[in-house]
Amino acid sequence: MVNTTLIKSWRFNLSNRLQAKRIAHYQQIESEQRIKLNFY
Repeated sequence: MVNTTLIKSWRFNLSNRLQAKRIAHYQQIESEQRIKLNFY
């Protein structure tokens, strides 16, 4: 018997982690673009 709640929470945590990574990645790109705008 598989614990479905455990799998659901694991998938939920995984998707949250991926989303957090994506957000951090976009924030990094935004800050880099701002730095470039300030230089030129």
